[in-house]
Amino acid sequence: MKNIIRAAIKVLVLAVVTFALTGCGGATFVKGDMNPLKGGERVGVLIAKQEMKDPTKGFNGARISDEFDKEVADKVAVKLKDKLAAKGFAPVIVPADEKTTDLLKKYKNAPRNFRKVISDPESLDLGKLDELFKSTGIDILLVYEGESTIRPSAASGNVKAGVGVGTGLLLGAHGLASSGKPSTFAYTGIVERNGKFSYYNRQQFTKEGDILDRADADTMAEAVVNGWLKERK
Repeated sequence: MKNIIRAAIKVLVLAVVTFALTGCGGATFVKGDMNPLKGGERVGVLIAKQEMKDPTKGFNGARISDEFDKEVADKVAVKLKDKLAAKGFAPVIVPADEKTTDLLKKYKNAPRNFRKVISDPESLDLGKLDELFKSTGIDILLVYEGESTIRPSAASGNVKAGVGVGTGLLLGAHGLASSGKPSTFAYTGIVERNGKFSYYNRQQFTKEGDILDRADADTMAEAVVNGWLKERK
């Protein structure tokens, strides 16, 4: 029995070490024959999901509310749009509506590994997107998915007060200092007109992972955009 326990501990430690080492590595998938970007392209920004979790509710945390998720998602979309515009692109926020229902369904139902990374991004087919690209005028689509924890002090008071808190915090409001540091996991897919990924990446933000803090949110949005652009040069 002791040997079984020791073996289980070794496996767990190995998994944790692997997670730590690979959490901030290079892109998960990059298509080999990508054409370099010229600048000025119209980049669509679609938020597939942004989950906000209360770390005081169990190991994996518990989602706070759909309303809060949406509010923060809207702010993340604006952050990404601003960063893309600063890089010389013409970003367009693509809403999650009837035009993207099928795309998002296929994206969310894709098989994933234990790190919630899409298992085979190269083979995933999100369907022909000619109509979406035409109606929005975009040349390429950035699909973003995020999962974030909040500060325990925020969970115990301000966030539970209702929707509207996220807006204030993302505009730079502070006062939620806590020993518990929030973290964010960002999953970024770049989708071409044919519905295939040309880039897919998972990024882990723990040092500057408070998505409700303006400075951290800026840092993460910059890292998400730069992670893609460095592969397209």
